[in-house]
Amino acid sequence: MRGKLNRRKSPKQNTTVRAGLDVVFAEDQSRARTAHAAENLAALRRLAVGILRKDKQCKRSLKGKLMRAAIDPDHLQHLLTI
Repeated sequence: MRGKLNRRKSPKQNTTVRAGLDVVFAEDQSRARTAHAAENLAALRRLAVGILRKDKQCKRSLKGKLMRAAIDPDHLQHLLTI
């Protein structure tokens, strides 16, 4: 495989993403255990965190942005159009 770069995330990046998921979604407390439910929910959580991080309109933490999206339908619509 000459010429191909295989980029892997550093341990610090993995820890940052993992900590963000755990804080925002309490991922460690998830009880999804059947079939592929845990993997599917983890993918949706990562997608949601990516969308929340792209949002530059709201200057809050990820948890604050998630709460605002839950309360304000206009802000949720804004996030879904990013």
